[in-house]
Amino acid sequence: RLHCHLCGKRTFPPATCPTCQSSDLHYRGFGTKFLEQEIQRSFPDAKIGRIDRDESLKDTLSQTLGAAQSGELNILIGTQMIAKGLDLANVTLVGIVAADDLTSGTDFQSRERAVALMMQAAGRAGRADKPGEVLIQTRQLHNPIFDTIRTHDWRKFADQQKKISTVTHWGRQSAIFMIFSGINFAMFTLKRQKIKFAARKTKLKPETPKKS
Repeated sequence: RLHCHLCGKRTFPPATCPTCQSSDLHYRGFGTKFLEQEIQRSFPDAKIGRIDRDESLKDTLSQTLGAAQSGELNILIGTQMIAKGLDLANVTLVGIVAADDLTSGTDFQSRERAVALMMQAAGRAGRADKPGEVLIQTRQLHNPIFDTIRTHDWRKFADQQKKISTVTHWGRQSAIFMIFSGINFAMFTLKRQKIKFAARKTKLKPETPKKS
């Protein structure tokens, strides 16, 4: 069954393609479960643990964390949940899969969050006396984000982000209105003078606290 982790909707997959009506359909995901299966095929003797949202709802989460802490596991697979906060002395290699999904978000803060998350994940390797190594899977070898992670040149990255925000009027160079309608929302960005004009036109006033 298909299960949306955002709205919770569950449905059965279609038997035929809605466009060409072909029944020759092959379903193949790329989540942590699929990654676990692929790694198990490549390393059949390895003890593998998985931590994601589905596993967090089970009673086995604490057992998996305990096995990772004790060194019983050879490989730990997970989502953002394991990117920060875990201090595992035996971890010497961190692999970040499909990093382009992090860097290609439409949110103006997606680049900053991607750098922060990947740096946190990279920090899980080599925390004790053993050296650490980090491998990042990407199709964008020349993306400046990966240069930042490699060189730790935060000033250069901040200057790049500032230039982008200035040109696009996103982020700290403008104010943002977010209008929500159910689960669908539209985001509008306006320059500050336009927002001030809109506020005067609609006579918006700050809410005053009620007297007790």
